[in-house]
Amino acid sequence: MTELIATQASRGYRTLCLPIAETTYRQIVGVPAEFRRTLDDCFWRIPELFPANFAQGYQLKDERVSSKQRLPIRRIVTRDGIAYSVRPSFLMPYMTARTEEVQGPLFLRKFGVPFWALAHVFGAIRCRGIGGSAPSAA
Repeated sequence: MTELIATQASRGYRTLCLPIAETTYRQIVGVPAEFRRTLDDCFWRIPELFPANFAQGYQLKDERVSSKQRLPIRRIVTRDGIAYSVRPSFLMPYMTARTEEVQGPLFLRKFGVPFWALAHVFGAIRCRGIGGSAPSAA
């Protein structure tokens, strides 16, 4: 994978993507101590997923519910004041879809299949999380 997991959007928001199962995520997201323990464990096992400033320390900032996926999302703030949303890996960036929903279109996109063809085969709804613009139904 060539893209960075800790990313910065144009509005200045940053996201960390945790490799975690949905059942585990649902169990820990509402329990600050468990969430922090899991985050620390991921950092020690896979430090390249985290920004360089993470090692200096962080605090749990807040929790919100994703309007797109109806799932709680936690945010952290590093010691230097930079805030990050922590997204589970079973969700696409910007919470546009679940990875299992767009697995087929993403696989075919790797081989250059155009977006209009993906939307025709899989439907525009299943292609909404993979980028590009799917044609609207007339």
